[in-house]
Amino acid sequence: MDIKGKKIGIALTGSFCTFEKMFQELQKLKDAGADIYPIMSDASQTIESRFGNPDMYIAKIKEITEKEPIFLFLAQNQLAQKPISTRWQSYLAQETLPQNSQMVLQIHQY
Repeated sequence: MDIKGKKIGIALTGSFCTFEKMFQELQKLKDAGADIYPIMSDASQTIESRFGNPDMYIAKIKEITEKEPIFLFLAQNQLAQKPISTRWQSYLAQETLPQNSQMVLQIHQY
């Protein structure tokens, strides 16, 4: 199948152990001419693991795709008891969001 010029959205979640293989596959897609739109979950942009850190992932994604990632921010209400990451706390405190961000609200009803 010819993928030259096809728009492909790729989402990075929290499966950090697969990132290196995923970066290799992204490069293959890019080399084949795909127009790649990277999407990063809250976990992939905030959690540091033994496989790397968020700044490294963001830099690698930008290097391969030549695009700013779309950052997804999953806000949950207090009943979900999941704190907002410190990276997002700093954005919210400054009343700014990273460039090219989308805010996705996940509401839990109890």
